[in-house]
Amino acid sequence: MNPLLLTVLLIAWTGCEFSIPRHNAPYAPPDNQAASDGSMSMAGGDLSDLYCSPATVPCGRCGTKSDLCRDGVLVRGTCLGEGPCAPGESYDTLSGCMVRICKADCQWDIFRFKPGNVCETGTSRGCDAGIGCSHQGTQRCVACKWGSCVC
Repeated sequence: MNPLLLTVLLIAWTGCEFSIPRHNAPYAPPDNQAASDGSMSMAGGDLSDLYCSPATVPCGRCGTKSDLCRDGVLVRGTCLGEGPCAPGESYDTLSGCMVRICKADCQWDIFRFKPGNVCETGTSRGCDAGIGCSHQGTQRCVACKWGSCVC
C-alpha cells in the first residue's frame, strides 16, 4: 500500500487535523472519510488529485504532450506530433540562391528565390542563340543569375 495513503488513513482514523501542501499552498481536504473497506476518499476526487495536475501542453515544434497522474504521481508525457522545423527557421540551398522558410504550423514552405536571384547556380536552360547558331543555345546559371546564351 502507498505509504502516503497509510499516513492519511492513520491521521483520519485518529481524528487529527492535517494539511497537505499542494502547489506551495496549504490544503485542508474537506470531509475526509475512511470507507469500510479501508480506502480513503474526499469530496471532489481521490487523494491522487492532491499531487497531480494533469494537462495537455504545447511542446517542441508544434507538438503536444499529455502529462498524466498515476497513483498520485505526475508522469510527464512525450512530445508528439512535432513538425520538421520551428516557425521562422530558414534553410538555404547549397548555392544560397533559394531559401525555404518554416511556416507557423511547423511545416516547410516551398523553396523560393532570394530577392534578386533568378536561377539556381549550376543549372542550365535552352535559349535562342540567334543567327549563326545551327541549334538551340545553352544558358548557364552562375551566381544565381543567367549567363549569356552560348551556341
